[in-house]
Amino acid sequence: QKHDFLYVISLHTCTLDGCCLFLLRVEDSTGQQLPVVSKRLQLTNCNIQPGHLDRLLKTLKGCDSLELLDLSGNALGNRGLKKLLDALPTLRGIREIDASDGKVTMEGVIWLADSLGSCRDMSDVDASCGGSKRLIIRFHRSASRPVGIPPAETGPQGNGHGVCKTLRLCSSAIQSAAMDKLCARLTRCLSLSELDFSDNNLDEASIEKLLKHLPQMQELKLLNISNSRISTDGALLLVRSLIDCERVREVELRPQGEAFIKFVKVKAEQATCRLNQYNLDRKNVENLSGILEKCSRLAEVDLSSNVLEDEGVGCFLQSLPRLHISRAINLNNNRLSQLGVLYLVNSMSVCQRVVEIEVCLGTEEKSLIRFMQDEDEHQGVRSIVQDSHSVYETKAHCTIARRISLRECSFTKEHLAKLADILDKCAQLVKLEMCDNTLHSEGLQTLKNTLARLGSLQRLEIRNNGISREVIVNLVQELRNCPKMLSLRVRESWITAGEAAVLVSQCLDLNHNIQEIRVNRNTLHITMGSCPPCTEQERDFPRDGGLGGPSSTSAVKSLSFVDCGLQGHHLSFLQEVSQHCPQLQELDLSHNSIGAEGAKTLLSVLPAFTHLKKLSLESKQTTECEIHLLAIGLNCCSNIQSLNFSHNKIGDEGAKALARVLPTLRHLKGINFSHCCCLTPMVGFQLVQGLCQCPALEELNLDSVQLDDRGMACLAAGLGRMASVKRLTLNKITSSPEEGSQAVLGVLGSMRTWRGIEEIALNEIRMGDKGILELACHIPAWDRLRKISLSENKIGETGGVRLTEALVGCRLLEEINLARNSIGDTTAGKLSEVLPAMPRLRVLILQSNRIGPMGGACLSQVFPACKNLEEISLAENIIGRDGAVSLSDALVQIKSLKKLDLKLTELSPDGSVRLAGSLGHCVRVEEVNLSWNSIGDDSAHKLAEVLPRCQRLRSLDLERNAITIIGAEAIAARLKSCSSIEVIRLWGNKINKDDFPYLQEKDPRLNFSSC
Repeated sequence: QKHDFLYVISLHTCTLDGCCLFLLRVEDSTGQQLPVVSKRLQLTNCNIQPGHLDRLLKTLKGCDSLELLDLSGNALGNRGLKKLLDALPTLRGIREIDASDGKVTMEGVIWLADSLGSCRDMSDVDASCGGSKRLIIRFHRSASRPVGIPPAETGPQGNGHGVCKTLRLCSSAIQSAAMDKLCARLTRCLSLSELDFSDNNLDEASIEKLLKHLPQMQELKLLNISNSRISTDGALLLVRSLIDCERVREVELRPQGEAFIKFVKVKAEQATCRLNQYNLDRKNVENLSGILEKCSRLAEVDLSSNVLEDEGVGCFLQSLPRLHISRAINLNNNRLSQLGVLYLVNSMSVCQRVVEIEVCLGTEEKSLIRFMQDEDEHQGVRSIVQDSHSVYETKAHCTIARRISLRECSFTKEHLAKLADILDKCAQLVKLEMCDNTLHSEGLQTLKNTLARLGSLQRLEIRNNGISREVIVNLVQELRNCPKMLSLRVRESWITAGEAAVLVSQCLDLNHNIQEIRVNRNTLHITMGSCPPCTEQERDFPRDGGLGGPSSTSAVKSLSFVDCGLQGHHLSFLQEVSQHCPQLQELDLSHNSIGAEGAKTLLSVLPAFTHLKKLSLESKQTTECEIHLLAIGLNCCSNIQSLNFSHNKIGDEGAKALARVLPTLRHLKGINFSHCCCLTPMVGFQLVQGLCQCPALEELNLDSVQLDDRGMACLAAGLGRMASVKRLTLNKITSSPEEGSQAVLGVLGSMRTWRGIEEIALNEIRMGDKGILELACHIPAWDRLRKISLSENKIGETGGVRLTEALVGCRLLEEINLARNSIGDTTAGKLSEVLPAMPRLRVLILQSNRIGPMGGACLSQVFPACKNLEEISLAENIIGRDGAVSLSDALVQIKSLKKLDLKLTELSPDGSVRLAGSLGHCVRVEEVNLSWNSIGDDSAHKLAEVLPRCQRLRSLDLERNAITIIGAEAIAARLKSCSSIEVIRLWGNKINKDDFPYLQEKDPRLNFSSC
């Protein structure tokens, strides 16, 4: 307020028991006292006692602007605190009262608990040492309430309801009687959301009283008991809250560090229990099991780092059939031996709901049990044995697909014998993985008979176990009578070059049911099919007899040596293969150096492969001379359907030879010349001429094969005659800098007669809007289209809208890639109208397209309608807060999501927190990129909270954000419950380089490298 008269400020000194108390008075020129306008009043260490407070509080009665009252270091006691609490209605603007070091006892804190419930605006009580040390009372004042207007005039008190409230009572020894009184009063506080008893001494009696009242605290979200001294029996009592209070969502307890109980509003459908770093003896384990048996909604139990050892784990697993756990049990770091591993594997035979066992006894000890999910139980199992060349599917409705992984277990012969007995009892075991176990030859011999009897086994992986070629060959021989399709993978460092060739030859010799055999680097892949039982003659066939022995016809259809150091002289064994593998249909020798000698060997054997349909020679080392020889050999391959010469240095002579032979291959359906080099424009034209004489082509890949205008015109003419094209890749085929050139338009125009196209990739050919308008004329007829990729084509909003309209009828679309164009918000809005009509859409990539908050929000709102959506990329678009909020709401409903890329999207702080929270609903997500945003510690804490729910997450990229060491510590603390995560990228955040080793010591998966 402004006045025309002068203010007179006078300081009055009052002596109270030898202490000077200064009271501020403001008077006008007539001596009339004016209201005090100070916002802070500090009267610390003044020996103020309860009797002095009456005059002080009377003076402050009209001070509506006073926000902070600091009375710390005085002798208020409980009586003084009571007077302060009674005077609260007169302190209408107060935001904080500090009564620390005021000789308050637990009785005073209990009075405060009463006031927390009755005073509408009291939001936070922060006390330590029973109130005798720190005692701070905070208030929430609405910004809309005028200063001086009491709460009653702005709305009902509601008994404290409406403001989220917190009581912190730390570093105290809370006796059971005090706990009972305190919690009884807190049950009347209808808005109590957080109760903090961290750094306390809590005995069993106090915990009993706490548990008695917890169910009545209806709004409580968090009970924090971090760093509290709680006995093992006390911890087990707290675990009982899972039974006593159905709102408990998460119990996490450890003697040192973070410990808490979290609650939900009404009833938690699923709950998790983590009890870590206690030394649990057998009696503790039995008591814990008894408690957990009574909880029917457990999703996950984490008993890692409890020194359970073999006895404790064995005891706990005895109760497994009686536990109702829907997701997983974590028993990491419990000092298990091989005996404990056998206990874990045996759990699969005693509990029908166990579907996966994962054990590692290495430096990072891991012991996990996973359970059958509801979707498996109701929909059955679809197990897939998949590699880079083929997919085999088997369906077993209403069955269980079980998996076992054993790493670094160093089994002895005796252990392997017991393991074999246990595996014999594991019904429906689909996958067995044994890695880095130093099995040696004798050990695997013990297992092989059992493995051959596992009728349900579909995948067997044996990696880095130090086994010899003889043992592998014996195993392959033993598995020849497997009743179902079986995939075997063996990795050893010696499987390369000549050794790989000999191994493959011997396997083909001894198991005639092999349908596919491949060597990729130092890994042997074998797929075996079922067959009638072997004859006596076949069973006794000598191992070293070679492929020329009796009854040696092999069923192998696919033979592959990829990137395994194979050289020309190693291919001599193909002579025998050509004689005794008449059904061979696929041959792949990619990424080797076969040289002229190898090319000549191929030239000699190709005529014998009369059923050969697919030949792959992808390599950067093959010369045009070798290509010329191979082209000659192709003249004899009348049934060839697919050729792969990608990345080869074809050269002019090689290209001419191929151009001559291609028209003779009447059954040719697919050809891959991607990234082939050393072609002059003239020879490129000749090669395209040869291709154009293959009208039956269904698949053509000319990725990065540069053509001039003449070559483009020839290609356009040829494409117009290829009515059967299903898959076409023409990325970067033009060298013309012109946008929407006539050559490009001609190629696009040639597609007008197509009807069966399924996949098309036309990236980086600078088609522009003119090209899109041409392409859009043909797309409506492509009702079988599954994938379309048009990245980096200078597509603007006009082209984007027209393309979107053309895609309306493509209901089978699974992938759309429009990255690095400029389609903008208008096209994004149009896409949001079209996407719900694409029920099979799995991948949507819109990276760097000038999409803003409005476009991001429009798209996000329709994502839930795409029930199969697995990958979303909105990277390098400024979706901002509105886009992030809409996307957060959508993610809660997208259960199929596996990959999310939001790099450089200008996420707001509150938007990123909300987004982080929504990731907890993406239970199948494997990769998330939130780099180059402004994500801070709040978002990091929220991510840390939800990470344990993302059971399949492998990679989280948080590079170039604003996370400090506090946020990084929060993430590191929760990684112990995230076994699937391989890396968290944190380079470029606000973390000092000196702290990198400290954080990586907490968890080495935290990565601070820019690479």
